[in-house]
Amino acid sequence: MVVVDGHPVGMQDLIGVNFSTFGTVTSFSWLVDDQRGRGLGHEMRAAILHLAFDGLGAKEASSDAFVDNHGSNAISRDLGYEPNGSDWATRQGEPALLNRWRLTRDNWEQRRRDNIRLDNIEACRTSLPLVVTRSERPQLDMSGQIGTATLTSGWAYSSRSIPATR
Repeated sequence: MVVVDGHPVGMQDLIGVNFSTFGTVTSFSWLVDDQRGRGLGHEMRAAILHLAFDGLGAKEASSDAFVDNHGSNAISRDLGYEPNGSDWATRQGEPALLNRWRLTRDNWEQRRRDNIRLDNIEACRTSLPLVVTRSERPQLDMSGQIGTATLTSGWAYSSRSIPATR
């Protein structure tokens, strides 16, 4: 959950299906409309990537965004992701095209920030490697107070995996 001035305004997920085998993660986020365009989405993604690469040793991260989500696509480009094709998904029951993005550890290292601090990462690592959710898909589960990435600006982000429902 992302909180600004004591109010929840969004969320940032980090999912690692078969992470112990592949070392890959996928991120997903959303923000309420009035928080978009202010740099918060960029900060959220930078923090979760720091957790993935520096804290958990990920080799690669992926993300996707609808082609008309200019903000999310710009964040991916700015953080060093490279285009990785496209895919289809549904949005409000209608087909919509997605841009797929891929970020390697090397590209992340080139843009790595020095003002992101990981707290309690050892506690996070001891809760790994993987758990099985109700969807029977293994995912990293970093809910609760472990695995928090804190920016020196004072914003804090916690990664939380939401199990799929049947």
